[in-house]
Amino acid sequence: ADVRVLAPYEMRHPSDYVVKPSDLLAVRDADVVVYAGYEAMAPRLVEAADGTRARLVKIDTRNDPVTVAASLAVLGEVFGTPATATAYAARVAGFFAAWREELGRAGLAGAPVVAHTFQRPVAEALGLAVAGEFGPAPLEAARIVALSKLAPRFLIDTWHNEVGRPLIETLKG
Repeated sequence: ADVRVLAPYEMRHPSDYVVKPSDLLAVRDADVVVYAGYEAMAPRLVEAADGTRARLVKIDTRNDPVTVAASLAVLGEVFGTPATATAYAARVAGFFAAWREELGRAGLAGAPVVAHTFQRPVAEALGLAVAGEFGPAPLEAARIVALSKLAPRFLIDTWHNEVGRPLIETLKG
């Protein structure tokens, strides 16, 4: 299969990828277009696919094992590879289970954290206690103070939309 990725994962914020005319032509010729729906380019992709053979497949991109398994199941159905999708979902679940065990051995199971809204599902899947949430908008002074008072063990941010840095300065350790 010929796969074309429009917004590369290496981008700091791939959902802001600026679609090019050649991308829109590729969408018109595609059999399947996979997207999340929050990308800035999503409306243009949907418009480019309208009236073509392209099948639009919208998936949930939260990174917890349950959501990943559901998105993989959708893709497995679309591409006729349900066994492969199930196998990958099992690998993701195993990865999270091993990570939870590692956190438990380190005495961090149930540790209070403040998490970027996009990372909350990951933190919860790891058995961490999400005491507070922030983002995706930049933190305002009052929110920094409120989250600091929660005395989290960790701050979990997202590389693609890092907004928690000002909070780090107010946390001990």
